[in-house]
Amino acid sequence: PPLSGSFRTLGSGLFDEIPPGIRLLVRKARTFQIGLEELYEGRNPANRLITRDLDFKPSTPVEDIAAAVRDHLGITLEEQTGWPDNDGCDTALQKWR
Repeated sequence: PPLSGSFRTLGSGLFDEIPPGIRLLVRKARTFQIGLEELYEGRNPANRLITRDLDFKPSTPVEDIAAAVRDHLGITLEEQTGWPDNDGCDTALQKWR
């Protein structure tokens, strides 16, 4: 499906403002998602689900949310900030799978 379908609530005007780099990352993430759906026949094999295990109030500071997510994933801030800037997103996807 076209990428714009994932952002249908934005409308075409706002969708056009999404930077190309972000669009590429969304396409990569969707490709991983489709591959996993096929591999596991639509079933999530994870024992832990971040969307179930972590719950935040809207007032929770972003720094606290980021720290809790890193803790849940077993990644330290030092490790994350040590990833190369040019492939940080790819490294994150590999580490957090």
